[in-house]
Amino acid sequence: LIVPYVRQPENVVPGVPLYYATAMPLGGYARGLLVESHLNRPTKVEGNPDHPASLGATDIFAQASILTLYDPDRSQSVLHEGRLSSWEAFMGDLSAERQNLEIRKGEGLAIVTGATTSPTLIDQIHSLLQQWPAARWYIHEPSCNPAQSAVQRLITGRPSVPVYDLSQAEAIVSLESDFLNTGPGSLAYARSFAKRRAVDQGETPCRLYVMEASPSVTGNLADHRFRVKSSSIASLAYHLARACGAQTPSFPEGAPSWIDAVAKDLLRTKGRSLVIPGEYQPENVVLAAHALNTALGNIGRTVRYVESPEPDQTGSLQNLVNDLNAGRVETLVILGPNPVYTSPVSLLFSEAIRKARLVVKMGLFYDETSTLSHWHIPEAHYLESWSDSRAFNGTATIQQPL
Repeated sequence: LIVPYVRQPENVVPGVPLYYATAMPLGGYARGLLVESHLNRPTKVEGNPDHPASLGATDIFAQASILTLYDPDRSQSVLHEGRLSSWEAFMGDLSAERQNLEIRKGEGLAIVTGATTSPTLIDQIHSLLQQWPAARWYIHEPSCNPAQSAVQRLITGRPSVPVYDLSQAEAIVSLESDFLNTGPGSLAYARSFAKRRAVDQGETPCRLYVMEASPSVTGNLADHRFRVKSSSIASLAYHLARACGAQTPSFPEGAPSWIDAVAKDLLRTKGRSLVIPGEYQPENVVLAAHALNTALGNIGRTVRYVESPEPDQTGSLQNLVNDLNAGRVETLVILGPNPVYTSPVSLLFSEAIRKARLVVKMGLFYDETSTLSHWHIPEAHYLESWSDSRAFNGTATIQQPL
């Protein structure tokens, strides 16, 4: 049955789409989007051309995210020990637990989230930790390498992240980094790289050297792709650094002949070159890349360090497992992640989580962690909730529901 509106909603005309600017958090970082909506139902995701992290483009994750919104397997009800319950029952249980935590100033409370750059969420949790100083906040993001943040602090003396300017680079070296396909800034880097390669527009094309073990999107676009073992990246990086005049430790392994050719090109383009370490490479590779960029005069030109938008002074999943096994965690609140499935097998998280007296899990799906939790709370999709987050360069972005 099709009937007309009794009271026509403002700006809603059947058959005429509306477009909303919002943001999709991926790995904690914002991707600016423009989402098409028909009668308040999102139908198509595209990039926001005015957002520095997307520049009008999207990746496969943003395109597929709308399918999650309409997934029939999404969690829709509050569950208590796997059985249907109600929000009122959960709030009653939580209220009693809150009184106990208030007396102990949060002692025994552990909060687990994924990686986040949301100023609002960070402020909310920090406010809670100020009220209950004995509580603890842990972050679990299986797709991130914790060595990256640790070495950036070592390099700059504070929590920071590197931001690359490919538009100024004439020679680029990737140390097993798929920077055109993965990472918070991949869309912006891909747009900038493509513009540099568009010779019909008068640009001087940059050269790209890639060292990697497995084929990648970035490697397929390289002028010179060198197939090497992933474990050999550190040795090659330090050989390249020494060839460019950086003061670095020497490696006993010999360097291949092409190292000198790459070093010669980097030296010729001093201040207009760029060395990018792999997202999953160890600390010594990141340090070698920084030594190279410093020796070549790239710092402040093609690479700069900005303040990290991620929260500081949080624990890891390893810290949480240690606290669970030691009996220091009684109430465990998990907001989003599925650590029972995504944590390393060696941590034995599925055994450690059973030692908490009360476990609350909020998520889009009733997953492996939910089955071991006392309460499961359905989570709102990013297209139906208010929030905020920051882009790879620190740009704050509002996330609005459709």
